[in-house]
Amino acid sequence: MSKLAEKHKSLWSQRSFLINVTLGVALLAASFLVTYYANSYAVIHASNSVTDIILDNTPIVNVDF
Repeated sequence: MSKLAEKHKSLWSQRSFLINVTLGVALLAASFLVTYYANSYAVIHASNSVTDIILDNTPIVNVDF
């Protein structure tokens, strides 16, 4: 367990690792924001349902055994 703690300490002391962690957290936060606003946009601009030309012209098949 002490080797793992030493590796962990050495990683957090490296500048490149800190930059990568910060960038990763920032991109994760940005993705949460984009997802939230995309969901809000989709809810606001939802319209009535439409029919599907392919499903309307496909015959119904009974697949029960």
